[in-house]
Amino acid sequence: MPTWMRVGVRVPLLLFVPVLAEPDQVVAGLMLVTSITYVAGWVIGDLVLRARLGGLATKETFGPVARMIAVSAVAGGVGWLVLKVTDDLFGSSAAGSLGKVLIGTVVIGGVALAGFVVARVPEIREPLAAVRALTGRG
Repeated sequence: MPTWMRVGVRVPLLLFVPVLAEPDQVVAGLMLVTSITYVAGWVIGDLVLRARLGGLATKETFGPVARMIAVSAVAGGVGWLVLKVTDDLFGSSAAGSLGKVLIGTVVIGGVALAGFVVARVPEIREPLAAVRALTGRG
């Protein structure tokens, strides 16, 4: 799917989020719309390429995508738990919000990275090999 088409679909949807969502849910809505448009782009792109090129290895790409979705869901759940715990610890001040974002980023990023390694997502192999080489474990 061409970039202009993805943007042409995503931007109007993103503009509707603040209209449809409660103020405290706008960021989550923006993330959801972005995720949905990426998945839709993948599906539509697969269909268009299949029509133009014939058979594709969709089954081979679906496995890693399904594993990434599962890992992301787990990381999102852990992030939600972290948010619930840090709400009471940090409060709603600007500094408290920054603290929640920083802790959430580290925790969600760590859980996602560990999950991608455990799930053997192909896209993580090269960066992991580079880190291992730098640390002398490659």
